[in-house]
Parts: sequence; structure tokens; C-alpha cells
Amino acid sequence: MDDCMDGVNGCHLDASDDMLTSCEKQGCFEWIVDWYHLASYLTPSALRLVGSIHALDIGCGTSDLAVHLSHQVGVESVMAVDRDAACIEHMRLRHGGTHAVRWSTYDLFAADAASQIATAFELVIDKGTLDCALVEGRAAQLLCTVHQLLVAGGCYAVVSFRSWELLRRLLSCEAFGWDAIEYHHLPSPVYYQGDPGLLCITHKGFIGPHGLLIDVKEVEQHVSHVMDWWYQQEVPFLTAERERQIRTAWAVRQGAHGVHTSLPLRFAFETLFSPLERTELHYEDFVDDLLGFCSKAGHVAPSIEHTGLTLAMALDFLRATQ
Repeated sequence: MDDCMDGVNGCHLDASDDMLTSCEKQGCFEWIVDWYHLASYLTPSALRLVGSIHALDIGCGTSDLAVHLSHQVGVESVMAVDRDAACIEHMRLRHGGTHAVRWSTYDLFAADAASQIATAFELVIDKGTLDCALVEGRAAQLLCTVHQLLVAGGCYAVVSFRSWELLRRLLSCEAFGWDAIEYHHLPSPVYYQGDPGLLCITHKGFIGPHGLLIDVKEVEQHVSHVMDWWYQQEVPFLTAERERQIRTAWAVRQGAHGVHTSLPLRFAFETLFSPLERTELHYEDFVDDLLGFCSKAGHVAPSIEHTGLTLAMALDFLRATQ
């Protein structure tokens, strides 16, 4: 979602007067890539679309993408949606005279989003919204919603900071029956020093493997499987260097607290995770995850809270849950 906000694009939950004031001051904000570098990829011929195109910009935020898209030859109308009412109101005020774009507030992560919108589209453009859905654990529902909103043969265009291999696996869910996926590397915006973004383009098959019925639970399992693979194989949490650092810090903690085998869970938690990581993983959640791991591994889970955690068990826990 191309909003003016903190952190990961679109990962906010509440609109506020302060946010609207910020939007008014900034005008618009382009996340990941600007229109200039997208335009040539979003023409009807490049997208392999024929006839009049009705497009949907999901998670539009304060991006002008929808307005630019409405000027493309062959695009009859554009609907731009975001769950942030402040951003939508700002864009209505900013582009009130742009009759080809309709600005609406919808939560695309809601199970009934497609039925609420109640319109079919030849093109759905997603600029950072799938990234946000992955962070919030709502990617399966978003993908199901997109599939419902597309006409047969319609195009789903995803602009993302994620890697091609991860996106390819996510979009290859058999339940959808998407056509072949193509991708293009995009230049990084001047304000962003990380990896460049990607544009992935795929099309909805005319008849999916399960007809028109998509089981969101099946898609959730697919997304979960892909993300588990990604974090364990491609970006493992417990690298050799990380393990060396943990072993060193663990020994220091043992010496400081006069223990030789186990660390109390609170100390273990502070040793295993950085201050930044502890802002995302709370101690209570760590304990719950650890007790669940111990039960599955055959350890006597309740005793861990009293006897503490050994280094070997801590490393096994990280390997199993990363």
C-alpha cells in the first residue's frame, strides 16, 4: 500500500488526523518504484490484454499510480482501494476531477472483500500490498480475493521488494491455476538503498483445477509451506555466525550469573534475540513457542520454566522454529 507511513509499506492499522495532515503536506508517495519505470510494462499489449480494461489498484495509499494508469490507452476505468480511509479521502480531494478513477475504502484482507466490491476486473495491480499481507499473515486471503476479482484471462501484476524465487513459489499455488509467471527487475527509488523491486505478471486461467471454488485453507497451507521453506533454506535465522555469537553470549551470561548448565528463560530470551527482534517477539510468545517445541520434542515442558534452558536445547529450538 503506497501510504505515507512508518516501516513496511502499508503495515499500519489505524488512520489518524496526523496521517491525513502528513498526506496533505506530502501530496503523494510512491513506494518501491515510480510510474516512469512501470509505464512500459503496464500497457495492454505488454500485459497481453485485449478490449476495454477495467483495472483495480489494491492498497493504493497516496500513490498516483491509479491516475497514471487511467491515462493508458485501452484502460476504460480504474478503481483504487485502500483500507485507510484518511488516504482515500486525501486522494479524492487531490484528484477530484479525475473521473476515470474511483477511490474507495475496502480491506482487501477481509474474507468478504470481493463480494463487497462486486465488480470484475481485467487487471489487478498490487504495489507492495502482497508484501504487507505476508508480514501480517494475510497473504492467502489476499490472493484468494484477487483471484475472485479477476475475470478469466485477467492479469495480476505484483510490484514487490521480495525475491523472484519467493514470489514465484507463492504465485505457483495449484489451487489458482495461474498461467506462467514473468518478472522484470525494477530500479530502486533514490530514497531506498536496499535491493531493487520486482514486477511479477501472471494471468488467471480460464478454468482453474477446482473450477471456480478456491479453498482458502488450501492456499493458507501453500503460503505457510513456502514461507517455511524460504526462512529455513534461503534466509536462515540461525547462520553459523549467529550460532557463534549466541554461544559466546551464552557463556558470558553463565559466568555473570554463576550458572554452568541452564539459563533462566528470561536470560535465555535476552541472549538469543537482539533488542530489535524482541520488539517483534514478546517474551510471553517466546515461552509459549518454547513449551510447544519441548512437548513435540519429548522434553518435559513444564520443568523448563523452573530448571531453565540449556544451550543445546536453545539451539535446537531455533533450528526447528526459524
